[in-house]
Amino acid sequence: MTARDVMTPNPMTVTPQATVAQVFDLMRELDIRHVPVVRGGALVGMLSDRDLAAFDVPRLVLEQGADALRRQLSTPVIKVMSSDVIFVEPDTELSDVVGLMLDSKVGAIPVVRPDTRGVIGIVSYIDVLRSVQDLLEEEPSAPRMIRHQREVAMRRQGLGPVSAVIVLVLLGALPAAGARAVAGQLRKIGVEVAAVDFRSIPGVASL
Repeated sequence: MTARDVMTPNPMTVTPQATVAQVFDLMRELDIRHVPVVRGGALVGMLSDRDLAAFDVPRLVLEQGADALRRQLSTPVIKVMSSDVIFVEPDTELSDVVGLMLDSKVGAIPVVRPDTRGVIGIVSYIDVLRSVQDLLEEEPSAPRMIRHQREVAMRRQGLGPVSAVIVLVLLGALPAAGARAVAGQLRKIGVEVAAVDFRSIPGVASL
């Protein structure tokens, strides 16, 4: 599975001259948290809701007044965007994309054309989880014997079937450090994760 298989195609982008106010409105209207910044069709930066967190609207109004707020919101995004942006190409393996997200602690990565750095998609943690959901729905079609062996191995290691499958799909191709990091993120959203040697569970390689 590659970035092309799971990405959201043709994401909304902005130019470096767009204002913070415009990006705020864009994120709210489209319910998104990450916006690539492009110049001349090529990726030059990335904006996330974390980059905009410094613009504390209520505090600015209370402490500095409405005029100060308007000045702050008219700031060009080039002054607040992340210019050292991480990106991948369409054929990058999904396991590598997830590894980059974990190592860099980012929630989304733009997908670009290798020759022009033109943005053709974006892979967010939501896209990754959606691909996991698809794999979970395909699980009943796996050979019955493999499923039975896997369930037995899970029970022996004290892992419930739902959380086990989620972790297996996400971590089957990740190194140990990446597996631990993803397991930590899953715990934060309420998924119970046990310490399991996934290589000992039949059928993991096929996922």
